[in-house]
Amino acid sequence: MRQVCRPPPKSIRGLVLINALLVVAALSAVAVLLLQTAETARNRQHYVQEVAQTQAYLDGFELLLRGLLDADRARGNVDHSKEPWAQKNYTVEIDRGHISGTLRDLQGRFNLNWLAGGDSSFGPEAFKALMQGIGQRSSLANAIMDWVSEDGPQNLTPYLTRSPGLAPVGGNIELLDELRLVKGMTPAIFTRLETVLTAVPSEGVVNINTAPRAVLQALMPKVSSGVIGALVAERDGEPFETDEAVYIYLQGVLSEEELEKIPSGVFVTSSHWFEAEISATLGQTQLWRRVIFRRSGESGKTRVEYRLTPKAEAR
Repeated sequence: MRQVCRPPPKSIRGLVLINALLVVAALSAVAVLLLQTAETARNRQHYVQEVAQTQAYLDGFELLLRGLLDADRARGNVDHSKEPWAQKNYTVEIDRGHISGTLRDLQGRFNLNWLAGGDSSFGPEAFKALMQGIGQRSSLANAIMDWVSEDGPQNLTPYLTRSPGLAPVGGNIELLDELRLVKGMTPAIFTRLETVLTAVPSEGVVNINTAPRAVLQALMPKVSSGVIGALVAERDGEPFETDEAVYIYLQGVLSEEELEKIPSGVFVTSSHWFEAEISATLGQTQLWRRVIFRRSGESGKTRVEYRLTPKAEAR
């Protein structure tokens, strides 16, 4: 007897169709996931390469600034704001971005480490005068002096009760950014203090050619503001060429009493400590670096004392 093949019932055919559609949907989802994973991996690899290239640009620009400082010393021992290194911004355009950097003389600022037992004759009174001169509260000046004192702040409660808590240890500091943690500090105040303060290994001298007027006034409290203004105008017009020339000038404009209040040898015309801020933008990556340079007074060669490089940012 011949067998007759009959088509499956409609319900079974519908089930088979649904299963086939589910399989296709699952395969499509897997394909999309694989494509997304591959794209994510490609983007991650591109980002890693872009960050590495941006860091290389920062390294190169850092070498450029070191070269500027070395070349400057080769021309002479005088440092002032009219020299090539002291230009406000150096900017170099690159493919898909740019690099920019600024050099600043730290030897013209008030060194906080003088307050931590350094070898300078400048003490709390000069620092208080400086803070008052730039319009800051005496309570903040006291809090900063406590922070850098040998044993740290006597009252730790404002620091231990923070979240997270901290216990300042006192003594010399390496980064001025530590002041951000001082009781009463705000971002706006810190930005102002950056222009007159520094924190480098203590050297009890100040470059009179680059020191801000507020710093000079604080270091010569008995000298009138008019005389300080005339001194600044004099050095801005024609920088002092030698340390001896500084004191010849001061002898001509100050009384004997005023001269006696100025520690001998405190004003110089050359600098050893410099700060560079460098930023590099490449595509979607932006990196920033702060570098502290120390230039030898003997060889004139510049070296990196330390650098700070925050985490890369993707724009």
